[in-house]
This record gives sequence, C-alpha cells and structure tokens, in this order.
Amino acid sequence: MFARIVLTILLLSIFFCGVTVADELIHIDDVGPQTIGESFTLTGSAEFPAGTVLHIRIVPVDDVDISISAGPSKNMVWGDTVIEKGPGGTNGAWNYTVNTSNLLPTAYFVRVYSDDVKYPYSERATAFTARLPTQIRPEPTASSLPLVGILGGLGCAAALAHRIRKI
Repeated sequence: MFARIVLTILLLSIFFCGVTVADELIHIDDVGPQTIGESFTLTGSAEFPAGTVLHIRIVPVDDVDISISAGPSKNMVWGDTVIEKGPGGTNGAWNYTVNTSNLLPTAYFVRVYSDDVKYPYSERATAFTARLPTQIRPEPTASSLPLVGILGGLGCAAALAHRIRKI
C-alpha cells in the first residue's frame, strides 16, 4: 500500500512538473488592443529547433468552444509560422502577421501551439481586444493636460461649494 502511494505521488509530480516545464517552451510577447483594418504582428520565442512549425489560432473569446470543433470562420484567424534559428539552434524567435480586416470589435483568444509529438503540452495563450477605428481615443497632448486639470479642479471646487451651501 505504501509503495502504491509513493508511486502515485511520484507519477503525479512528474506529470505536473513536465507540464510546467513544457508550458515554458513557447512565449508570446504582450499584445495590446488592436485596430480593425490594420495588420499587426504577433511575436514571441520558443525553445524548439529552428524550422519547427507553430500553429496560430485567433478566435473570439465567446466562440472558443465552438471554433475548436467547427474550424475557422470569417471572424477568426488561423495560420502557421516557423521558428527562426536562435543561438545554439534553439530559443528561436517567431512572428505572425495578423490581418484584422475580418475581426469583430470584441475580445480575442490567441493560442500558439506545436502539434509535434516530441513536444507534448507545448502551448501558450494570451488575449487582446479588437476595436473599430472610431473607438480609438487620441492621446491627450501636453498643451491640453493643464486645461483638463484646471477644469477638473474647478468642477470639484464647484461641487464642494454647492454641498457646503446645502449644509
């Protein structure tokens, strides 16, 4: 009985450690909000030999379960990329240019994985939001910042004065 418990613990620790180590084989650089109609490039690195194929799947967060079984639809992006040679033949960089013209203004799930049997559990995921060009707010310029601060301060002072008058 004791041997069975020890063996079970050993197998579980190998499984979980193996998954943890394998999960670190693929890295996706941060992806911020993206504008529909403008291409962007997903980038990252992977600890696989150069030439290893990585699969890219970009699907709306609400459709993740549906897309896996049904295949790609118009508002999804599916493609492949190849790992470029890094120092020592591993730790290479990868990139994939995403055409956003068919995306909807919603949150997207990005999955990057290898289906090579030599690298089980080699997968990484992240998310980003696609937005319409009209949803982009321009960054405030340096000259408008003091005015915003003054108007905000005046608004707070007016609200405070109104409150004091009520008392």
